[in-house]
Amino acid sequence: MPHTRSVSPAVPSTSQVEDVKPILTKTSNKNLKSRKCDPDSDEDTKPPKRSRTTTTSNPVPRNRPWTADDYLALFEAVTKHGAGAKAFSVVPGRTVRQAAGAWRDVVGPACREALVAKAAKRR
Repeated sequence: MPHTRSVSPAVPSTSQVEDVKPILTKTSNKNLKSRKCDPDSDEDTKPPKRSRTTTTSNPVPRNRPWTADDYLALFEAVTKHGAGAKAFSVVPGRTVRQAAGAWRDVVGPACREALVAKAAKRR
């Protein structure tokens, strides 16, 4: 006599399980955490967008042009501390990133050009 297995009525069949499966959409974990659950609402709610500017007690103006005094302060700081975060952080009214960019893009190349020109004169 073959062994037959009886199915318990509490176990749903596969067709019943497929009917109950939730419909999933592609969302990131970030969206899942920030969504508000309102069963009566049909529309998706999105969290408010973050501002791109930071608010600090001592704001640094964006897009302020560099002056000759700014470049001199940067040159003196790099001369004293070396070209690193310490030198770039002591330039007044500028962030470390702004000062590092000015050194890399403007002051450093200008110093190199001046040295090359001076060496060419001596020959």
